[in-house]
Amino acid sequence: MSHQVISKFVASLSCGKTQATEAVVPSHDAVARLARIYELARNAIDYRAEHLVRRAAIERILRRQIMFTKDSDRLANLLLQEIHWAAYISESDWQTANRKILSDILKSYLDVWDEPEINQDWLLGLISAHIEDALSPNKDYSEFTNLAFNVLRSRVEIEDPNIDLLLFVAIDRVYSQADEAQIAYHLYRLDRKQMGEKSMTEVLQASYSAYNLANQKKGLNILSAYVRKQMGPLILLRDLYFSNPEEFPKVIENPELFDTTAQKVLSDQLKLVRKRMNTATFRSLLYVFLTKMILVLLLEIPLEKMLRDGGTNYVSLGINVIVPIVVMWLIVANIHLPSRKSQGRLLDRAKQIVFDFDTESQAWEKIHSLVRPFSIIKYSVFYFFYALLFWLVFYAIYWVLHYFGFTFISIAVFMFFLSVVTFFAYRIRQLALTYSYSPKGESGSVGWDILTLPIVAMGDLLSRGVAQLNFLILIFDFILEAPFKVILTFMDSWGRFLSSKRDEIVG
Repeated sequence: MSHQVISKFVASLSCGKTQATEAVVPSHDAVARLARIYELARNAIDYRAEHLVRRAAIERILRRQIMFTKDSDRLANLLLQEIHWAAYISESDWQTANRKILSDILKSYLDVWDEPEINQDWLLGLISAHIEDALSPNKDYSEFTNLAFNVLRSRVEIEDPNIDLLLFVAIDRVYSQADEAQIAYHLYRLDRKQMGEKSMTEVLQASYSAYNLANQKKGLNILSAYVRKQMGPLILLRDLYFSNPEEFPKVIENPELFDTTAQKVLSDQLKLVRKRMNTATFRSLLYVFLTKMILVLLLEIPLEKMLRDGGTNYVSLGINVIVPIVVMWLIVANIHLPSRKSQGRLLDRAKQIVFDFDTESQAWEKIHSLVRPFSIIKYSVFYFFYALLFWLVFYAIYWVLHYFGFTFISIAVFMFFLSVVTFFAYRIRQLALTYSYSPKGESGSVGWDILTLPIVAMGDLLSRGVAQLNFLILIFDFILEAPFKVILTFMDSWGRFLSSKRDEIVG
């Protein structure tokens, strides 16, 4: 008999059950093609994981449309129209979308939109995540987050009144790969259930406070790192379910069937990981080129002419373009998927969760503290050496480039791109580790870490900082998008008008 946690979890799943809704008239093909081209260009300059692109698009559309109308019915129709144009939902999904549900969702939030206690930017992200959840066919996805929480909760032996909140956020961020808007919505959803008849404003305030509390806790990163080491088997279980929801209850009742099915699913998923890595590499390079390289190079050429008597050094300019791309390619090319041994450990642990939950729970690594296991003195010494390492790595790069005649501007450009692409390569490397499992965590090369950690840290800082100052995004969102969508709306209406006249003539 399955453990009560597993039995309750399986009972909460839909196991492939679906619902049907009403149909509507499709949009004009030419409009859809133009909208898709625009979205491809827009997404190229704003790098995001693929599963987060639609939610971000919903937020962007709502941010623009709310400035013109707060009528929930109109907003729901406009939103569905635009995400259909951009191919974020299929023709059939657009036709069967329940506009009444989306309108009700929007109305519930717009009723409190102008209240001073509400942070509108935070609320807009939450609304977009709620709508994304309503549009998603994967209604069981959140149940796996709950399973991960139940599996790990007994392993977290930390005396903190907010530990449940921190663990939930860590699991949501690492396991579910939720962004900040989705985390905010998931916290709101929990608070909504717990607070019963409380007003929308009170629930939102409670959710906002919980969201800020979790993100302000320094120990959240430590807990997230612990969660990341434990996620491989749970991710495999989720993939096992979504590969064939109808057969999942049978699979987890039969150990032999579980072994064969899980092995096949793992093999298929590793192939997909390799494809995702290639896609992520291409998108990363495109993002760097479009959003950073063009702008910086446009600045570098005139500055070089001002600082250098002989004019622009096209050799350094070419190196700044080529070397980061080569570094990215070399790092990604040397990323390897988990070994057979690691895959075996992963399969064994996933099987333990299902068939031997109590023993499995006792076997997993525990976490006892959200504080680094170093004294203040030792931590200060280590931080000093880290800062020294940081300085030495970048000074070495500076010295080599200066030796070959690079100006200060060229050196800054080179370091910028080297840091950003190394950081992106590191993220892609984490993607390759999705299906790896080691109780002691990932073991890496100390020498490699010494060389790359400062560069990765700088890339993380630069990518987040520059993202806030991405002028191309500002141009797209505040100058191009509004008039472009007005033109698309006119074209769509015109196409419908011509279609109706053609039908009248034929009739």
